Amino acid sequence: MTVFLLILKIIGCVIALLLLLVIAVFTIPVFYQGTVDYDESCMAYFRLRFFFGLLTVTFSTQKEQKFRIRICGISLRGKKPAKTRQKKKTAPSDAAGSPDALTEPAKDKTPDTETADKRKKAQRSSDTAETKEPFRDRLKRWKDSVKEKFRKCKTIADRLRQLKAMLEEEETAAALRETKAHTLKILKHIRPRKSDLTLTVGLDDPADTGFLMAALSAVYPLYADWVKIDAVFDRKIIRIKGSVRGRIVSAYAAWHVLLTLRNQKIRDIINQYR
Repeated sequence: MTVFLLILKIIGCVIALLLLLVIAVFTIPVFYQGTVDYDESCMAYFRLRFFFGLLTVTFSTQKEQKFRIRICGISLRGKKPAKTRQKKKTAPSDAAGSPDALTEPAKDKTPDTETADKRKKAQRSSDTAETKEPFRDRLKRWKDSVKEKFRKCKTIADRLRQLKAMLEEEETAAALRETKAHTLKILKHIRPRKSDLTLTVGLDDPADTGFLMAALSAVYPLYADWVKIDAVFDRKIIRIKGSVRGRIVSAYAAWHVLLTLRNQKIRDIINQYR
């Protein structure tokens, strides 16, 4: 009896630990920070901190690309030194430039290459002779392919008509408005809390630059708090420089996703077009 109670106690402790772990994953915020300097060459650094720094994930392109995972300060994954990789790459060239390779006569290889080319040509001619089919069969195959393409176009047109009819329904429009509201809340939650980003944009034609700025102004409320955009009309340039910092609570995003999927109409649309 005592052994059975001990087993139940161990199972209960394991279940409790798993529940605490799941609650911690969904409630403890994930902090992120990053810096970027892009102008012809990209220099970026991005870092994620889980469980208040017990688990960190870093990605960097400074000098060399690195991706590293640390648990309690212990590195689990890193990049191999660049010297060993360069040695592996230069090994064939060294072998080709060795004196033994230079002393080998080049005339011994020419007959083999000539015979190989003759064999390839003979094989190609035999393959073309075997694959040659009558004109009626080729015409029939072409007709079948055209019919198949028309059938696919018809099915796509039917799906577009069904989608248009579905979007015109009041219930679908209400579901899409609700989905849009939840999506905007998620984007507002995950956007950087502190940001000092500056985007400098300039295209070849000043008219194209003006058109781009007009398009960006349509979504100005989404990026107004965390990125500043400067337009340059006299030269072509794309540069982004600055840093971002924020946090993400998984429970908040998961809650809004569940509220979106609670709508039966949204589930029907996903099941129909996935």
